[in-house]
Amino acid sequence: MDASIAQFAFNNTYVLDGLALFFKRFFLIAAIIVVLLSIEFADRIPAGVAEFYSLQVMALVGMMFAASANDFTVLFVSLELIT
Repeated sequence: MDASIAQFAFNNTYVLDGLALFFKRFFLIAAIIVVLLSIEFADRIPAGVAEFYSLQVMALVGMMFAASANDFTVLFVSLELIT
């Protein structure tokens, strides 16, 4: 991916540029650290580990959308995914 040229999608509501790639990489690294730190904690959840990790994945998806949001509606949907 060439970060020097901004690429738009979905009628210019989603943008992929250098800033978006930086934050996407930052969010991925943070999510990996959270998963590694939560390995001991995941054993204590009686309801199941699948829900715990699925919430982390959905929050990560929301953060990835928020990094590339170029429109208020996309930002709103990404905030809903984060929460």
